[in-house]
Amino acid sequence: MKKLLLTITVLSSCSFAFGQVGINTTAPESMLDVNGDARVRIINPANTPDYILASDTNGVLRKTSLTVGDLDGSSETSGVSIQKQQYFGTRADANLAISAGVIEIRLYPVNGTSTTDVYPQIRLKSAPAANIDVVVLDEETWLTTGQSSSVNTFNGSAGKYTFTPTDWSTWKSIGSGTMVVNEKNVLTFAVPGTKDLYRATCYVVINSAVAGQERLYNLILEKF
Repeated sequence: MKKLLLTITVLSSCSFAFGQVGINTTAPESMLDVNGDARVRIINPANTPDYILASDTNGVLRKTSLTVGDLDGSSETSGVSIQKQQYFGTRADANLAISAGVIEIRLYPVNGTSTTDVYPQIRLKSAPAANIDVVVLDEETWLTTGQSSSVNTFNGSAGKYTFTPTDWSTWKSIGSGTMVVNEKNVLTFAVPGTKDLYRATCYVVINSAVAGQERLYNLILEKF
Protein backbone atom coordinates (compact mmCIF):
# COMPACT_ATOMS: atom_id res chain seq x y z
CA MET A 1 0.00 0.00 0.00
CA LYS A 2 2.88 2.41 0.84
CA LYS A 3 4.52 1.72 -2.55
CA LEU A 4 1.20 2.36 -4.33
CA LEU A 5 0.65 5.70 -2.54
CA LEU A 6 4.22 6.78 -3.34
CA THR A 7 3.78 5.95 -7.04
CA ILE A 8 0.51 7.88 -7.20
CA THR A 9 2.13 10.89 -5.49
CA VAL A 10 5.09 10.96 -7.88
CA LEU A 11 2.87 10.62 -10.95
CA SER A 12 0.59 13.38 -9.69
CA SER A 13 3.58 15.68 -9.11
CA CYS A 14 4.97 15.09 -12.60
CA SER A 15 1.63 15.74 -14.23
CA PHE A 16 1.25 18.92 -12.21
CA ALA A 17 4.73 20.12 -13.18
CA PHE A 18 4.00 20.03 -16.91
CA GLY A 19 0.90 22.22 -16.55
CA GLN A 20 0.61 25.95 -15.93
CA VAL A 21 0.49 26.92 -12.28
CA GLY A 22 -1.29 30.03 -11.10
CA ILE A 23 -0.91 31.66 -7.67
CA ASN A 24 -3.70 34.08 -6.84
CA THR A 25 -5.05 33.64 -10.38
CA THR A 26 -7.28 31.00 -11.94
CA ALA A 27 -6.04 31.69 -15.49
CA PRO A 28 -2.23 31.33 -15.54
CA GLU A 29 -0.55 32.51 -18.76
CA SER A 30 2.96 31.18 -18.08
CA MET A 31 4.38 28.00 -16.57
CA LEU A 32 4.28 29.86 -13.24
CA ASP A 33 1.99 32.89 -13.05
CA VAL A 34 2.17 34.83 -9.77
CA ASN A 35 -0.41 37.56 -9.28
CA GLY A 36 1.37 39.39 -6.47
CA ASP A 37 4.77 39.71 -4.81
CA ALA A 38 7.32 36.90 -4.85
CA ARG A 39 10.08 36.19 -2.35
CA VAL A 40 13.15 34.00 -2.73
CA ARG A 41 14.90 33.38 0.58
CA ILE A 42 18.17 32.09 -0.88
CA ILE A 43 19.75 33.22 -4.18
CA ASN A 44 23.00 31.50 -5.07
CA PRO A 45 25.80 33.41 -6.88
CA ALA A 46 25.63 33.13 -10.66
CA ASN A 47 28.38 31.62 -12.77
CA THR A 48 30.03 33.49 -15.64
CA PRO A 49 28.41 35.00 -17.59
CA ASP A 50 26.21 36.79 -15.07
CA TYR A 51 22.72 37.96 -15.96
CA ILE A 52 20.37 40.80 -15.12
CA LEU A 53 16.86 39.57 -14.30
CA ALA A 54 13.99 41.94 -15.08
CA SER A 55 10.35 41.84 -16.10
CA ASP A 56 8.95 42.94 -19.45
CA THR A 57 5.83 45.07 -19.93
CA ASN A 58 3.66 42.01 -19.28
CA GLY A 59 5.47 41.15 -16.04
CA VAL A 60 7.24 38.13 -17.55
CA LEU A 61 10.76 37.67 -16.22
CA ARG A 62 13.58 37.85 -18.77
CA LYS A 63 17.34 37.59 -18.41
CA THR A 64 20.00 39.70 -20.14
CA SER A 65 23.68 38.87 -20.12
CA LEU A 66 25.81 41.22 -18.03
CA THR A 67 29.41 42.02 -18.86
CA VAL A 68 32.04 43.99 -16.97
CA GLY A 69 31.93 46.64 -19.67
CA ASP A 70 28.29 47.36 -18.86
CA LEU A 71 29.34 48.39 -15.37
CA ASP A 72 32.77 50.02 -15.54
CA GLY A 73 32.51 51.77 -18.90
CA SER A 74 35.13 49.64 -20.65
CA SER A 75 32.63 48.55 -23.31
CA GLU A 76 33.08 50.16 -26.72
CA THR A 77 29.44 51.17 -27.03
CA SER A 78 27.90 51.23 -23.57
CA GLY A 79 28.58 51.61 -19.91
CA VAL A 80 29.55 54.43 -17.62
CA SER A 81 31.43 54.55 -14.34
CA ILE A 82 30.36 56.98 -11.60
CA GLN A 83 32.25 57.47 -8.33
CA LYS A 84 31.51 59.98 -5.60
CA GLN A 85 32.99 61.31 -2.37
CA GLN A 86 30.86 63.52 -0.11
CA TYR A 87 31.71 64.53 3.43
CA PHE A 88 31.36 67.24 6.07
CA GLY A 89 34.51 68.87 7.39
CA THR A 90 36.37 71.93 8.57
CA ARG A 91 38.66 71.63 5.54
CA ALA A 92 39.04 69.37 2.53
CA ASP A 93 40.53 65.95 3.30
CA ALA A 94 43.34 65.14 0.86
CA ASN A 95 43.12 61.45 1.81
CA LEU A 96 39.59 61.13 0.42
CA ALA A 97 40.39 60.62 -3.25
CA ILE A 98 38.32 58.68 -5.78
CA SER A 99 39.33 57.03 -9.03
CA ALA A 100 37.95 55.77 -12.32
CA GLY A 101 39.74 54.41 -15.35
CA VAL A 102 43.36 55.60 -15.35
CA ILE A 103 43.05 58.65 -13.08
CA GLU A 104 42.52 59.67 -9.45
CA ILE A 105 41.01 62.94 -8.28
CA ARG A 106 40.72 64.74 -4.95
CA LEU A 107 40.06 68.11 -3.29
CA TYR A 108 43.16 69.54 -1.62
CA PRO A 109 43.10 72.48 0.87
CA VAL A 110 45.25 75.39 -0.32
CA ASN A 111 48.58 75.32 1.56
CA GLY A 112 47.32 72.12 3.16
CA THR A 113 45.52 74.12 5.85
CA SER A 114 42.94 76.45 4.29
CA THR A 115 39.39 76.06 5.55
CA THR A 116 37.87 78.02 2.66
CA ASP A 117 39.91 77.43 -0.52
CA VAL A 118 40.67 74.13 -2.26
CA TYR A 119 42.34 72.86 -5.41
CA PRO A 120 40.82 70.09 -7.52
CA GLN A 121 43.76 67.79 -8.26
CA ILE A 122 44.33 64.77 -10.53
CA ARG A 123 47.07 62.22 -11.09
CA LEU A 124 47.52 59.00 -13.06
CA LYS A 125 47.13 55.55 -11.53
CA SER A 126 50.10 54.10 -13.43
CA ALA A 127 53.14 55.34 -15.33
CA PRO A 128 52.71 56.21 -19.03
CA ALA A 129 55.23 54.96 -21.58
CA ALA A 130 55.98 58.56 -22.64
CA ASN A 131 54.95 62.10 -21.75
CA ILE A 132 51.23 62.77 -22.15
CA ASP A 133 49.33 66.07 -22.05
CA VAL A 134 45.92 66.13 -20.42
CA VAL A 135 43.79 69.08 -21.54
CA VAL A 136 41.20 70.10 -18.94
CA LEU A 137 38.20 72.31 -19.77
CA ASP A 138 36.84 74.04 -16.68
CA GLU A 139 33.43 75.65 -16.11
CA GLU A 140 33.10 77.55 -12.82
CA THR A 141 30.13 79.09 -11.00
CA TRP A 142 30.31 80.91 -7.66
CA LEU A 143 28.75 83.59 -5.47
CA THR A 144 30.69 86.86 -5.53
CA THR A 145 29.76 88.47 -2.21
CA GLY A 146 28.87 85.70 0.22
CA GLN A 147 26.36 83.02 0.94
CA SER A 148 23.28 85.26 0.93
CA SER A 149 24.16 87.04 -2.31
CA SER A 150 22.10 86.51 -5.42
CA VAL A 151 24.91 87.72 -7.68
CA ASN A 152 26.48 84.85 -9.61
CA THR A 153 29.78 84.79 -11.48
CA PHE A 154 30.66 82.37 -14.27
CA ASN A 155 34.03 81.58 -15.80
CA GLY A 156 35.44 79.14 -18.32
CA SER A 157 39.04 78.14 -18.89
CA ALA A 158 41.28 75.51 -20.44
CA GLY A 159 44.62 74.17 -19.25
CA LYS A 160 47.21 71.60 -20.31
CA TYR A 161 48.88 69.35 -17.72
CA THR A 162 51.83 67.12 -18.58
CA PHE A 163 52.42 63.75 -16.92
CA THR A 164 55.75 62.00 -17.46
CA PRO A 165 56.95 58.43 -16.81
CA THR A 166 58.61 59.73 -13.63
CA ASP A 167 56.09 62.19 -12.16
CA TRP A 168 52.85 60.42 -13.14
CA SER A 169 51.86 59.99 -9.48
CA THR A 170 52.35 63.68 -8.58
CA TRP A 171 49.08 65.47 -7.87
CA LYS A 172 48.45 68.38 -10.26
CA SER A 173 46.06 71.20 -9.44
CA ILE A 174 43.65 71.69 -12.33
CA GLY A 175 41.27 74.46 -13.31
CA SER A 176 41.81 78.22 -13.53
CA GLY A 177 42.53 78.69 -9.82
CA THR A 178 41.35 77.85 -6.35
CA MET A 179 37.79 76.94 -5.47
CA VAL A 180 36.14 78.86 -2.65
CA VAL A 181 33.09 77.97 -0.57
CA ASN A 182 29.81 78.13 -2.48
CA GLU A 183 31.58 77.38 -5.74
CA LYS A 184 31.08 74.62 -8.29
CA ASN A 185 33.62 73.50 -10.89
CA VAL A 186 32.83 71.10 -13.74
CA LEU A 187 36.03 69.72 -15.26
CA THR A 188 36.03 67.77 -18.53
CA PHE A 189 39.09 65.99 -19.88
CA ALA A 190 40.45 62.94 -21.70
CA VAL A 191 43.71 61.03 -21.27
CA PRO A 192 45.71 60.41 -24.47
CA GLY A 193 46.00 56.72 -25.30
CA THR A 194 42.52 55.93 -23.98
CA LYS A 195 39.02 56.31 -25.43
CA ASP A 196 37.46 57.46 -22.17
CA LEU A 197 36.00 60.89 -21.48
CA TYR A 198 35.98 62.12 -17.88
CA ARG A 199 33.79 64.70 -16.17
CA ALA A 200 34.46 65.77 -12.58
CA THR A 201 31.98 67.87 -10.63
CA CYS A 202 33.43 69.61 -7.57
CA TYR A 203 31.25 71.63 -5.19
CA VAL A 204 32.04 73.16 -1.81
CA VAL A 205 29.16 74.71 0.14
CA ILE A 206 28.83 76.31 3.58
CA ASN A 207 27.00 73.85 5.80
CA SER A 208 26.70 74.88 9.47
CA ALA A 209 28.46 76.33 12.49
CA VAL A 210 28.91 72.90 14.08
CA ALA A 211 32.59 72.11 14.59
CA GLY A 212 33.75 69.57 12.01
CA GLN A 213 30.70 70.17 9.80
CA GLU A 214 31.28 73.75 8.67
CA ARG A 215 31.44 72.78 5.00
CA LEU A 216 30.08 70.05 2.75
CA TYR A 217 32.55 68.77 0.16
CA ASN A 218 31.19 67.11 -2.97
CA LEU A 219 33.29 65.34 -5.57
CA ILE A 220 31.72 63.27 -8.37
CA LEU A 221 33.75 61.58 -11.10
CA GLU A 222 32.12 60.18 -14.24
CA LYS A 223 33.88 58.12 -16.91
CA PHE A 224 32.15 57.61 -20.26
